[in-house]
Amino acid sequence: MQGKRGYTLIELMIVIAIIGILATLAVPSYHTYQQRAYATHAQLMLKEIMNAQIVYYLEHNKFYPEDNAPIVIMSTEPRNSGEFKKIQDGLHLAIPTGRTLDYYFYAANNELANTSSFTLVVRSSSDFPLFLNGSSVLTGILDSNGVINIFTLAH
Repeated sequence: MQGKRGYTLIELMIVIAIIGILATLAVPSYHTYQQRAYATHAQLMLKEIMNAQIVYYLEHNKFYPEDNAPIVIMSTEPRNSGEFKKIQDGLHLAIPTGRTLDYYFYAANNELANTSSFTLVVRSSSDFPLFLNGSSVLTGILDSNGVINIFTLAH
């Protein structure tokens, strides 16, 4: 008598259970790696924009934008929008598109008080937590003395 070929129901259930266990272990790790990648990207972009602002300030003695009107770049904006063009022309900087980050540029140039500051808020567009404290926002403040403060706000 020849043996039957194939797998028994118990063998298939064991394999499915093992795959399920591995999947449950992998999903939180994937979430953590995704969080780290978004946070690193936000930090690098914040530092790059702050460096561009320092160069702009050294050349013009003011932060960009000079008219104190905030510039908001949403992650859903098309690459050829006016906001992208403003940043490219003013800071000579390309903001990456298709990412999950929104950018809020605020410059406060007070000529009467002889002070200037620039605030940049980088936030996750979907409130995905960028940092372990649950924050989806990274804020950087640069003043005319060259002092940079970078912080996150916990929810």
